[in-house]
Amino acid sequence: MRRYLAIIVVLCGLLAGMSHRVDADGECTPNKQLKESFNEAVAAEKSGNLALAFSSYNFAKWGAGCEGPNLSSKEAQEGWKRVGYRLGKEAETKGNFYSEGSYTQGPNSNNPFRVVLKDAGAFQWYSQIGESEAADRVMSQYVRSRTKDIEAFRIGVVHYFQGFNGGVNNAEALRDLEKQARSNPGDKALKVKIGYLKELENIALRNIDEELVQEEKAFNKKEMPFEQKNKPVMESREHLIIARDWYNLFGDLRQNKAVERAEKRGDALSKDDKPQSLANARDYYGFAEDGEKARKVIEKANRLGDVHAKKGKRLVNRTPQNFMLVMMSRSAYCGNSAL
Repeated sequence: MRRYLAIIVVLCGLLAGMSHRVDADGECTPNKQLKESFNEAVAAEKSGNLALAFSSYNFAKWGAGCEGPNLSSKEAQEGWKRVGYRLGKEAETKGNFYSEGSYTQGPNSNNPFRVVLKDAGAFQWYSQIGESEAADRVMSQYVRSRTKDIEAFRIGVVHYFQGFNGGVNNAEALRDLEKQARSNPGDKALKVKIGYLKELENIALRNIDEELVQEEKAFNKKEMPFEQKNKPVMESREHLIIARDWYNLFGDLRQNKAVERAEKRGDALSKDDKPQSLANARDYYGFAEDGEKARKVIEKANRLGDVHAKKGKRLVNRTPQNFMLVMMSRSAYCGNSAL
């Protein structure tokens, strides 16, 4: 019996300890310090120093200190949420929808580990206090304000797809969510979430289409100076890379227009016998991850190299290991400068 009583006492002690405010060095926080932090928060809120008030309320809202229950905990919790919401609204009004902000040392010398967050975005404030609907709303505003910024878009995708995509591509995950919504018409929260995701999808698809329009213009440039003969292809690939990045974030990978365009360019260039054309074709096929077509282009280049070698024309040493270096050279197999 004593053994069981001892176990119960230990467990009770552990549970009691978990409800106490513990400092970074493992020591519990005196109730007096929690009360001081609460008073500091109240004064800071009244004076308009909301960032300090938020930090102080956060420190003061623990349920218990060293000596027992924290009598200011409930009020501190309410103040923390109230101030956090105000900070979120202020940031939202200023158009600061998303920002990590910066941290400064708290003024309370009795708590050297406490820091004050300043200039954070509305999303950060709302997220901290658990206002998920408001956080979703301002995340949408953030992405909408930077529709060409793929990093901002990536942040939105990660936020909205938390727990939803399950390892599949995002376009496919969205289709699955739409099926769930049709079978659960009363799930309003899911419908709202899908609305935000559809907005992201539309932004991505617009950017993909715009990049492909620019790719078409770049690839078909005429009358280029000799030293810039390959510039249209280089610019074309740059636009395809950007389009592919948008696809990877929110495109239907089974209908990847960037890959289809690269295949088209490779097919056209592979019909040309010039070394640079074949090198470019091989690169386009590499972009499209079409190993079979890339292999055929390499074989064609090797055959042409052998033909020109037999004709006694200058031939750069060609081996499978240095093929790409040879292909990118203007004298790859015949010294023909009209590339």
